[in-house]
Amino acid sequence: MKNLLCPPPYAVLGAILLWAGSVPAARANVTGVITSNVDAYFGSQSDANQDRFPLSLPPSWAPVGLGPYPITSTFLIASAPPPPGNVAPSGVTPFSGGGSLTNFFDVPGNMATSLITGFATPTIPSPIDDAQIGLSMSLTQVGAPSSYAYEQLNYSIDYSLTNTLNSAFQLTGAVGSFVSRSYNVSGTVGSSPGSYAQFGGEMNFYSVIGGVAAPLGQLTFSYLNTSPGGAFATTVTGSGIIGGGVVINNPDFLRVTGTFYVAGDPSTITVESVPEPSALVLLALGALGLARRNRRRS
Repeated sequence: MKNLLCPPPYAVLGAILLWAGSVPAARANVTGVITSNVDAYFGSQSDANQDRFPLSLPPSWAPVGLGPYPITSTFLIASAPPPPGNVAPSGVTPFSGGGSLTNFFDVPGNMATSLITGFATPTIPSPIDDAQIGLSMSLTQVGAPSSYAYEQLNYSIDYSLTNTLNSAFQLTGAVGSFVSRSYNVSGTVGSSPGSYAQFGGEMNFYSVIGGVAAPLGQLTFSYLNTSPGGAFATTVTGSGIIGGGVVINNPDFLRVTGTFYVAGDPSTITVESVPEPSALVLLALGALGLARRNRRRS
């Protein structure tokens, strides 16, 4: 009679291989935001008026020119201050209350507002796509064609992870995946020749271990409308493979940095994040819980 308490060697080997294929290094979970930072720059009226957030940032910078601004590999307004550093940002201000809000204006009708937030919508196993960024920007610019305006946001957000061993022998990690982000862009373009409305931006993904950041990939966003005298509404999407599979260097955390800008001459433009499916699920669950609570009260 076979010994039921002692499985054959091939069964033991199979169990080992099965265990090896299911160790935490094959999974990941973006669990939340460790820290988040942003700075903002605004210019209008041919750069005669410049403002920044926070006020401790450099008070002025070179005029950026009329625009539209060329689409380059950095996806920012070339002469405006660049992000202070993709790997270790400095001189930036932590988000307060989950986001950073700016509100710039110089004369009535010429203003820019923005709100940027970082959050996580974890699932198990969880790809890098769980690192979410909410963005809301708007710019209103009126006047002569020479009175251009722009606003640029530089940001950095660090996300906590779980499920693979990091440099401190704690469970963290990130799974590479196809990442897609979309923004609804709408507004109007002035009727004067040379008028335009423009939106651009980028997201740079890094895994950070022991203070060393390894690039995982980049998403870019670009929209330009040069048709005078009309309204527009569209969706701008950036997508790509971030991480190229399982991130095997066991990062201490995931960092997403980059820049967004809106510009016009003269125009109005509004940019709003398209809610990610996971965020929609959370909203739906929240609404369901609220409905149940209201039914109990009635």
